[in-house]
Amino acid sequence: MPLNYLCTIEASQLPLETINNFEIRHIAKLAAVGLVQAEIKPDFMSGHARGPHSATVLSITKAGRVKIAQLRLGFQETVPGSLT
Repeated sequence: MPLNYLCTIEASQLPLETINNFEIRHIAKLAAVGLVQAEIKPDFMSGHARGPHSATVLSITKAGRVKIAQLRLGFQETVPGSLT
């Protein structure tokens, strides 16, 4: 779950880089909703982009820190389409 991964990111030293496709998808989702600032790099090995090859989390945004605090307090939004 991307929100659980946000807590993993917080416990890690930044910048955090990964080539794991599962983690790249989580980072992309967290970045899309503004919880982290990240660079997603495509795979150009075959001469054209085949999807993400690596992701680097540069920072956790203020909104990301608020979400982490909410998770620690047990507060979860139940909004359709949310990351929970």
